[in-house]
Amino acid sequence: METTENDPVSVDADAPLSTASKVFASILLLAAFITGISLIIRLWPAATLDPNSVVPKCYSVVLTMVAIAGFLGNLIHVSTSFVVFVGAKKYASSWSLWYIVKPFTAAALALVVFFALNSTGTTMPTNLNGVLATAALSGLFTDIATQKLREIFTAIFKPDNTLPGKITDETKTASINIAAIKPAKVDLHAPNMFEIPGKNLDPKNIVVKINNLNVDAITVTANLITFTYTVADQTLQKFTVLVTDAKGTELGKCDLPNA
Repeated sequence: METTENDPVSVDADAPLSTASKVFASILLLAAFITGISLIIRLWPAATLDPNSVVPKCYSVVLTMVAIAGFLGNLIHVSTSFVVFVGAKKYASSWSLWYIVKPFTAAALALVVFFALNSTGTTMPTNLNGVLATAALSGLFTDIATQKLREIFTAIFKPDNTLPGKITDETKTASINIAAIKPAKVDLHAPNMFEIPGKNLDPKNIVVKINNLNVDAITVTANLITFTYTVADQTLQKFTVLVTDAKGTELGKCDLPNA
């Protein structure tokens, strides 16, 4: 099973869980499943009443079922994750709170998704099966549901990200460690694969020059500059590598001998 960014990370595990602890955790998960499913079954008749009679009561029943469905959906994810990590002997007790809290946050998320998608106000939804399926899937895939809500919010409200004091990519200072440049010497007869480590690097804001000539084909990630350099004049004894930003501000400079 692939883990998502919401799963416990694979770290060195604590002492393996005892058989009693495994049985106890399994019983808790099973009891949570049975309780959630039983509640939905018991509430279903009340939720399918004529929408013109006792609408507030029926609507509150639907909300309760949505929260339970989100809880159950996340129990699938939590239970699978627990079994995988225990089976692989990588379960860490420090993540126990995650397993307890996660289904409840998923229940709340399912309600948020319901409110975001339900445009009928306090009237009864026409497709209860679809509502509960959406709620359960929101609980099962909380990271995807959260991302979709972010997209909806951004599209509707178009938030302004220019808040004072907000840390953005533009306010982060780019830097490089020119002393860690590789290779330390330039090969006159073969292509040289250069690597320059750094921090907060912007591909649109990095310029590399060797002996005052721009290096065109450079690849820049947030933490690394890479490029290939082939010596055109094999009589050169020294190669000056200069890295600047787009405005010409020097970020690092060094002189490399030939190999």
